[in-house]
Amino acid sequence: MTFFSNFVKLNSVYTGNLRVSHIKNWRIRILLQKQESKGVPIQSNAEVQALFGHSDAFLKIIEDNFDARVVLKSDNIAVIGENVTEVNRVTTVIESLLHRIRKGERIQATDVNYAIRAS
Repeated sequence: MTFFSNFVKLNSVYTGNLRVSHIKNWRIRILLQKQESKGVPIQSNAEVQALFGHSDAFLKIIEDNFDARVVLKSDNIAVIGENVTEVNRVTTVIESLLHRIRKGERIQATDVNYAIRAS
């Protein structure tokens, strides 16, 4: 049994007529409100592949250096985290690397590390 299910069961005892599904939805809304998110538009799948690197090696470097997650959406890259500063820094790194990729440069791990230090 997870913490979340314990939370729902515990609160359902004290809520009277309020159904558990309402508590669950309320808890999910609270969790979602704590997340900061920012999107970076993408132009093609090829630039995403170049940005993330072989086997997502560059993506791993970025996520290991920040307290934020990078999620590929249909038309953009979403940066999600609890700290707005971290989200903005990751967004800056991604935009910097995408700028180089769009100029035709092939990025390497050293470029990713440099962009992280410069952010």
